[in-house]
Parts: sequence; C-alpha cells; structure tokens
Amino acid sequence: QACGPDLLVGAKFSNKETLRFFERSGIPVLTLGLPKNFEDIYADIRRLAGAVGSPDKGEAIIRSMQDELAGLKARRGAKKKAFFFQSGGFVPGSGTFENAIMEAAGLENLAATMGIRDYGSLSLEKLIGMKPDVLIFASDQKKRPTVRGEILTHPAIRKALPGVKIVTLPSAILNCGSPASVEVVRMLVKEASL
Repeated sequence: QACGPDLLVGAKFSNKETLRFFERSGIPVLTLGLPKNFEDIYADIRRLAGAVGSPDKGEAIIRSMQDELAGLKARRGAKKKAFFFQSGGFVPGSGTFENAIMEAAGLENLAATMGIRDYGSLSLEKLIGMKPDVLIFASDQKKRPTVRGEILTHPAIRKALPGVKIVTLPSAILNCGSPASVEVVRMLVKEASL
C-alpha cells in the first residue's frame, strides 16, 4: 500500500487472503487464470490491457503473437511424437498449456494420444515402449534433481531410445502464459526439427 499501486495483478494460485486484503484497502485487484491454451492467454492480455486502459496495445500484442505462431507453423517439419516428461513420471495430456505449445510446434503429444486429460502418470517402461521422437523437460526439474526427478535422467532412456531428441525448456517462460510463450514454441520448432 505504501507504493500506492493503481492495480494489483494476481493469479488464481495467489494467496486469496492477501488479494482480499488489497481489495478491502481500496486497491483494484485483477486475478488472472492459469492458461490451458493460447486463447486463454489472449483473454488474459485483453483483461489486463483493459484494466490499464490500453485495449489497443493488448490487441496489438495478440496480433503479434498470432502472426509469429502462424510463421512458426509454416516452418514446422514432419510431425514428431513427443512426451513432456516431468518429475515423478507425470505427463501433461490434452487440456494443458504444455499440450497447446506442443501442438503449436507441430508435435504429437503422445500423452494426449493415449487419452490422458490434464495430467497423468507414465511409467518409464511405457514411455520407452511408445518410442517418442522428442522428450521435453522443464529446466528447473533437470537442473535441480530430486528423488522424484531421478526418472528424468534414468540411463534406460538413452539406452533404449538412443535417437530421441531431448529438449529442455526454460521454466521461467514456461510456467506462465504470456507473450513470451511464443518463444517456447519457437524453441520447440527449432530443437525438434534438428
């Protein structure tokens, strides 16, 4: 409150009591959702741009994202099969932001193909048996190994899938839907086509 903000931007996972405190203090609060696709990101951009009185700038950002995604779509190679593999053997299926970026990059999300909706678990044996062309990891899970994360570097992956392309995406731009999400798609298009 000491800074006198005109607007506080929070997220659905923000501490609800903190957000209510600011609302009761007379500070407008805008709560954004967790995007599951690019349409959700566009909606959040529109809401934020409207809240700060710049709807035209919001629309310009959205058009720029859409143009860039269309350009990346034109550069995609042959469709490759992929898993976004996470600590504990979790994989995002359909209805997730990870699935949206994989689709935008022209990858077939094998978890979605298997019928996994939202997030499910996948054994190392099943992953290997599905013979993905690409394995995607989040940088924070690869750089800071945990007991649950040991599966991500299991030697069986390299031994059974010697030709699999490993792509590690920076968690900083992966965890929040924003205009930077296009960069994640760009990285996937580039890395998965090598």
